[in-house]
Amino acid sequence: MIRWNERVRGVGEYARRIMHERSEGFGMKTTNCLARRLSLFSTSMLAAVAATSILMPAAVQAAGAGVDTGESDTLAEVIVTATRREQNLNDVPFSATALSGEPLLTLGGAGDDIKQLAFKVPSLNIESSNGRAFPRFYIRGYGNTDFHDFASQPVGLVYDDIVQENSALKGFPIFDQADVEVLRGPQGTLFGRNSPAGVVKLESAKPVIGETSGFVSLSDGTYNSAVVQGVVNLPVTDQSAFRLSIQGQHRDDWVKDPVNGAKYGGLQ
Repeated sequence: MIRWNERVRGVGEYARRIMHERSEGFGMKTTNCLARRLSLFSTSMLAAVAATSILMPAAVQAAGAGVDTGESDTLAEVIVTATRREQNLNDVPFSATALSGEPLLTLGGAGDDIKQLAFKVPSLNIESSNGRAFPRFYIRGYGNTDFHDFASQPVGLVYDDIVQENSALKGFPIFDQADVEVLRGPQGTLFGRNSPAGVVKLESAKPVIGETSGFVSLSDGTYNSAVVQGVVNLPVTDQSAFRLSIQGQHRDDWVKDPVNGAKYGGLQ
């Protein structure tokens, strides 16, 4: 870069010297034009070199910013058991959604029932005509509006590979779960019952071998809406462990019957 600048300056000095030596004589007009053009050329070259020297660090910095460090662009691998075996979520041959980690912990931390899952999963809707009891599941709008206790639902609920066929077994809160998988579309009898609309699959958190851990959580809100949660994980041997999960919920009656003055809506 320094040698190039020196060459450009030499061209400019040469042009000025010619203009000075031949300023007197017959060819003054022609020489002045040539010198003027050479002077303009040297000035343009100096400006181009200066712009290049200014932009070069910025270009190098931009190139360095685009280098893949292997950390920020790396996608976390999500392992699901939608086909009854561990498999990458991207390799599952149908539409599926998996919740785990912090999103799942936030979902179950308030002690709400399973209906809150509909706010986190696309194409899933959960409704009930009896509070948290007897929920009805819809996937892609496909479900059964019959709220009878023994009405068969097109959406299957599977808890630790056990089908929860009775509607009374589906209103429990999501607590201490490893992950929740929602499989959209017909699943056949892969999980023990025909599920033409899809499957909501829950997996409990497994004991961790060689680790002693646990936590206790207590919260209270309006209408004495108390939630108590506790988890303990204890190693038994080098190859086995024990895990205990407990949750208790309470809420006072908050719906008042204007006819007889009784209150309803609480839970124990």
